[in-house]
Amino acid sequence: MRASLFIVAVVVAASTALASTANATAPASVTIAGTVTQFGPPPDFRGTWSSGELGDAGPFVETELHLTGALANSPVVGVFQAVIVFTGSQGTFTVAQEAQFTSFPKGTWQVISGTDAYARASGHGTFAFSPPDSLTFTGVISKSG
Repeated sequence: MRASLFIVAVVVAASTALASTANATAPASVTIAGTVTQFGPPPDFRGTWSSGELGDAGPFVETELHLTGALANSPVVGVFQAVIVFTGSQGTFTVAQEAQFTSFPKGTWQVISGTDAYARASGHGTFAFSPPDSLTFTGVISKSG
């Protein structure tokens, strides 16, 4: 009898765990088009963004910037990490990026946190800056829950 109750409890727990992941969406392609409106160190690096795939838009602000010694000592080449917060009508999501700076920054990004509709979002991809003020993120994003 105890063995039967244990098996039933395990089956219920397993089906509950599976049901909680059933709400996850498959990763979908995303493009986030940004326009830099102010240049400078955080929090002065800011602008606006929009994404048709997300159906959202709003302001963004860089909240952290970490330079490597190579970038600090060379005006043309190096690596940096930055954190950017995107705010939209559906909530906020925060992206960590790592970039190589040759002539213009380009690199990778990953969603590290979110609120509201973006609370359980995950995503990653590449980004590039194009003069004079274009910042484009491409990749995949999914939401769960």
